[in-house]
Amino acid sequence: MLAHAKAENYKPFLCYGVRGILGAVSVLFFAYLGFDAVLTMAEETKNPGQDIPIGLRGSMTICTVLYVHMALTLCLMVSTPEIDQNAPYSVAFQTVGMSWAKYVVTLGALKGITTVLLVGAVGQAQYLTHIVRTHSTLVQPCKQMNKNSCQCSSNHDTCKGNHCLLH
Repeated sequence: MLAHAKAENYKPFLCYGVRGILGAVSVLFFAYLGFDAVLTMAEETKNPGQDIPIGLRGSMTICTVLYVHMALTLCLMVSTPEIDQNAPYSVAFQTVGMSWAKYVVTLGALKGITTVLLVGAVGQAQYLTHIVRTHSTLVQPCKQMNKNSCQCSSNHDTCKGNHCLLH
């Protein structure tokens, strides 16, 4: 990648001005929201008071350094006005003659999206588990009310829960 770097691509450096900076910052804000998954998994660690801050700071530092290096490399490869808004890295690699790299970028994006979806699903399960644990007093009257009205056998707690939710 750096073999195709041109320092003159940094001019103009801020071609979109303050508006471009604020737009990029708003996108980055939502990119960093994914780190709440690290906090969601706090129950799974042996020493959350020590492990969570280390994991959070470490993962945010690594991601920030990687992001800055990737952005600098992209700006060295292609001048800022020529960066494609929809597929910046794939088009940049193709522009400098590295067409094969766009497939690597696509595979990495696919893997990243899949990972985010899976971590989000695990995080959602953790949230729901925590809500049920802390608000179990709301679930108990419902269980008592439907204990005798469930038409399934008494071994099917899932049926009781679903029956409770349906009525």
